[in-house]
Amino acid sequence: MEKKAVDLSYLDEIMGGDKDHQIELIELFIQYVPQIVALLEKAILERNIQAVKKLTHQMKASLKMFGLDAELVFLENLDRKSKHSLLRGETIFNYFHFTTRLLQSTRSLQEVVVR
Repeated sequence: MEKKAVDLSYLDEIMGGDKDHQIELIELFIQYVPQIVALLEKAILERNIQAVKKLTHQMKASLKMFGLDAELVFLENLDRKSKHSLLRGETIFNYFHFTTRLLQSTRSLQEVVVR
């Protein structure tokens, strides 16, 4: 069985089933992702440890809210590596896989908004 790109069960739970508020949060997330992805990419490429830690921390709650578990694991690993200054080529390679999955997830969320 294929895993869904997003899992809205946690969002539904914390919003008490309020679909209008859920749609609002989804729309904000869709707008937020390209901006934060660009900032995180810049920080990784520049090996700016402080910025990587700050941005990964900012993103974690949003990823959890939308059930993006694999992406959350990547951020946790990235945060851990940044604390030890281990931002290497492998991290950059994995980052591009992370962004691909994250952008696919935002497309899935856009379908939810359109419904």
